[in-house]
Amino acid sequence: MNLIYLLFFLVILLLDCKLVSQDNDMPQTARSRHISAFFAYLTRMYANLISAIENFIRIDDTEKEFISSLFIPKTFAKGDYLLREGQVCREAGFIEKGLIRYYQTNDDGEEITQHFGRENEFTCNYQSFLDHSPSLTAIQCLEPSEILVISYDNLQQLYEEVREGQKFGRLACEYLYLQAGSQLRSMYIDGPEQRYLNFVNTYPDLQQRVPQYYISSFVGVKPPSLSRIRKRLAL
Repeated sequence: MNLIYLLFFLVILLLDCKLVSQDNDMPQTARSRHISAFFAYLTRMYANLISAIENFIRIDDTEKEFISSLFIPKTFAKGDYLLREGQVCREAGFIEKGLIRYYQTNDDGEEITQHFGRENEFTCNYQSFLDHSPSLTAIQCLEPSEILVISYDNLQQLYEEVREGQKFGRLACEYLYLQAGSQLRSMYIDGPEQRYLNFVNTYPDLQQRVPQYYISSFVGVKPPSLSRIRKRLAL
């Protein structure tokens, strides 16, 4: 169990003991209810992460507990950065709650949105994470976000100590490669209207969550042009 959770658990126990000592009429089951609620919270927090990993590999209960111990929860406010351009990416993450965007700044100082990340997706600049080079891409939260993060060293532990850990790494990389290839193809071959349709198909739930100027940047047009595209498609 992560140290932060152990400390939280001990605080709960201490507070519970204090309350019981101050009120002899408090039911004896109060402590167990607090403890049960605490572990239920942890279970919910990591359930989506474990489910996402199980889309790639099989893991038993012991491995689930071990994997959970490698990830640390972090909270971010709207506008906070997971990674800035020029920084080295030190952590990979799993989005438990929230919305992020990936962008690069061109020579004219314009931010070009590359893609978005939402709940139940992994997030990272994998090139920077793997070779420790400065990132050309920034990752910014568009909403208050809760993200489970894992360091490079802890991810290597996952690969080595989970039975199918190496398989998970390979399949995850293959998945990312296919995603990047599809996006690159669309950028060079598809017109703005098709790229907008690709956005709608890929992110059907994000039209109301993402500001229109980020969508227009992702599509590769100015906001007025995006408005005309939307009117033509009646979307």
